[in-house]
Amino acid sequence: DYKTAMYGATKCVLRLISSIYFNESKPENHSIYISNLRSKYVLVYTGKQWNVENRKRVLSDLIEDMTILLEAKANELTGTTRSEQKALRGYERYREVKELKSDHMNELEEDIMLLLFNERHMCL
Repeated sequence: DYKTAMYGATKCVLRLISSIYFNESKPENHSIYISNLRSKYVLVYTGKQWNVENRKRVLSDLIEDMTILLEAKANELTGTTRSEQKALRGYERYREVKELKSDHMNELEEDIMLLLFNERHMCL
């Protein structure tokens, strides 16, 4: 649920990645993982095969894709209910942090990397 992800403010992207790529009821989305934390690569399933890709680039693309998705969902919210207001506040907080390029964004990349490593069993 997008609203629930947005509640997390600076963690909304992490929550969304987790709910999309590591949802037990959607095994077709189990398509990305990190097999070794020391490696600078990530494995991505293209629908036909697993490809080794540059970790930094994939993490950056994931963050950008999730940000675009969250922005589209935020634009659909009217803010008429408390839950929508809370979601919109969380998303605005995330955008502020992202624009400042603060340490929170470095932490977000690190958290995504750990998520992709810790949930690798779902992809194997």
